[in-house]
Amino acid sequence: MRSISVGYIACLLAACIVTPHVQAVQEADFVGMYTQGGMESQAQLFLLDDKTFCFTFMGGSLDLIRAGHWKKTTAEATINLQETRPETQLYPAIGKNLDRLGPPMVGIYIDGYSLSNAHSPVFAVTSTDDQPATFRPLFPSGKSNWSGTYALPLMPPEKAKYFFIGDVEIDKYNRPKKLRITQYKIENYDSFRIGFDEIQSDPAMNSNAQLINNVLQMDGGKFGSKVPLNQNTITDVREQCIKPILFPESGQSKQGDSLGQQSAKVEMLKPIKSFSLDVSAIEGEPIFADGDKDATKGSDTLEDMIEAEQTQLQAAFEGANNGAQPIDNFLKLTNDLAGKKRIKRHAPLVVKLYAELLVNQVGKGQFPVSEKLFFNFVENIYPVMQSVKNEAMLYSQSVIASQGLIMTVATKNDEIRKVVFEKLLGEKFDIATHPNRTLIYNMACYYATINNKSAMLDAIKQARKRKTPAKQFMADADFKNLWKDAEFLEAVKE
Repeated sequence: MRSISVGYIACLLAACIVTPHVQAVQEADFVGMYTQGGMESQAQLFLLDDKTFCFTFMGGSLDLIRAGHWKKTTAEATINLQETRPETQLYPAIGKNLDRLGPPMVGIYIDGYSLSNAHSPVFAVTSTDDQPATFRPLFPSGKSNWSGTYALPLMPPEKAKYFFIGDVEIDKYNRPKKLRITQYKIENYDSFRIGFDEIQSDPAMNSNAQLINNVLQMDGGKFGSKVPLNQNTITDVREQCIKPILFPESGQSKQGDSLGQQSAKVEMLKPIKSFSLDVSAIEGEPIFADGDKDATKGSDTLEDMIEAEQTQLQAAFEGANNGAQPIDNFLKLTNDLAGKKRIKRHAPLVVKLYAELLVNQVGKGQFPVSEKLFFNFVENIYPVMQSVKNEAMLYSQSVIASQGLIMTVATKNDEIRKVVFEKLLGEKFDIATHPNRTLIYNMACYYATINNKSAMLDAIKQARKRKTPAKQFMADADFKNLWKDAEFLEAVKE
């Protein structure tokens, strides 16, 4: 709902009257609280002794808060109230870097909630500074309530260098006057969120008020009788209305907050140009269709991006696991992600997918591919995961170590062995308490192939404690030379 002028509200709530008799009034006489309206709608004006004021209006879906300064005029018993506004944009735009996976892309997100207050908002994106001949409406006509965020499809930077946002300016009879457009340049960031500041869309409050017999007349209409201010009311008005508007904290951005500004580094963009066009420049189908949730709903929050990336990871894993895509696609995706600060949020899933893929490749006897996968994990993924404390991830890491031991036995690659024992397991590894019985079993296999009987027997006993079947040892060729060994038989017995 768009804001409307204070004078108009005053005439709505009370009959406009003119009082011929004016009494002598001093400036201090104006200080107080004035109320107009009842249960369904109410306007209040607070005039403080420091020449500041706060005006509020609540009625239906329309809520207003205005603040500014007042001063005595040359007219008898009359003051002027001039609203003060922070220097903000009609179409505030925030830029930030999401550092997406894959090739550079530009994402543009529309704040539907705030743009619901604009008249017929329009949009355009261009690859050059040339002004578009036409602008598409953002939303279908006939609906003015758009909650949530709407995302345009990601675009390559070379096709998205400028964007234009605007709406239809209307006159006091609600008739379209012109199309007002603001142009921004896309640079430095890969994500942009755009909204609408309805306060800036209307003229600032500039009203004259007259005090007659302790009753305030606002722009010729009766507003309300004066009520003295107590200290609690003065404090509340200063803290909740006047101070946030007239004396905002340094560096605080009210527009950024209203548009869902995140903790990541962001910038409130400055437009490079504003201009007006005839409303006939609006052409084409709406960019966002009502009910088309899959195509239009979107967000630039960290949580949504992480969810999308995990979907990408799962898809790349499936392609590599079933042979539909080269394993290099999965490796590239995870390597790119390893360079992002948010990699630790993906740690449990990434390590789990590496473990499952490695089990599959080793099980098929694809040892060249298995080695490539194993060393890529060790060189690019493992270093950024070491500080993550997650039980599920650590178990998946032990699965990778377990598969590494199988590869060591099959390929005689001693480098894999070193990595398994020195990095993936490390000095703190305790065979007596580790939960992965397959890892313990594969350790027994490895020790059997290098004739380390003592370590092998210890591993067998630990594996049997974890319910590894005795027949598994008697069927594995790694233990063939020990099938008649008394100590071996004692270790594996039921």
